[in-house]
Amino acid sequence: MTNEEIVKKLSSSNNFSGHNFLDLKKDQILNQDVSLLFFDLDEAVSFKSDDGTLHFYGKSKKAVAKLIDLRIQQRDFREDVSIFTQDCFEDLFLKKMNSYKKQFDFDYYRSSKLTKVSGTALEDSLKFRFLTDQNQGDQDILSKWYRDYNSEMKTSWKTPILDESNREHYFCMMDRSSEQLAFVNFNLESTHRLWFGRFFIQPEYRGKSYGRAMIAKMKQMATLKKKDLALLVHTDNLKAIKLYQTEDFIKQDRILVLSRV
Repeated sequence: MTNEEIVKKLSSSNNFSGHNFLDLKKDQILNQDVSLLFFDLDEAVSFKSDDGTLHFYGKSKKAVAKLIDLRIQQRDFREDVSIFTQDCFEDLFLKKMNSYKKQFDFDYYRSSKLTKVSGTALEDSLKFRFLTDQNQGDQDILSKWYRDYNSEMKTSWKTPILDESNREHYFCMMDRSSEQLAFVNFNLESTHRLWFGRFFIQPEYRGKSYGRAMIAKMKQMATLKKKDLALLVHTDNLKAIKLYQTEDFIKQDRILVLSRV
């Protein structure tokens, strides 16, 4: 099976959530830059992200277990490697990989309504711009954003470097005086959907509809690109989940993140 055939099959299948994630990796799969493993694409698949994270998605424990064993044989589980998988496989991984533990889990949501997207009245008083390596000070803004996000969410995401090789986009929302209010990162590489995450509103500006304004901007961007809008949200971030549900996002699956003890 050629890489083009693999991508076509993965993009057209909705049998399990892993296919949604693999859509993000289309270009790397075509260029053979992703460590992609499978015995039967209808049953299970594993791939390695740019940052080394190993992903496992499937329909049965038996199929996923075979991919785990193959990764072990290939010595792909380095000390700093994290694992993403569906939460239904938690027991399987903890049994086979006793040096790992659950770090946190995400709910995967997709927006159900993008055909009629209107902005909010608040948007007229806001400015939105991308953070880039061309603007002095943007890397410092990005670093502070990730520090604050990791501190609040008790995560350990590495701060990205703003350069041409980075496929992610970083968006900042400011008021007219250029006060930074909120941040979000998103990926436009996916064939069918615009992914966004690390959505962070400065604590002093929460509860003032800035979250809705940022989501409206994301919906407008997704509509312009003719893509669905999708996100991952921490399962214990109840306020954010309530906001997304109010904004017509529907839960699709739950994704587990494991890290070495």
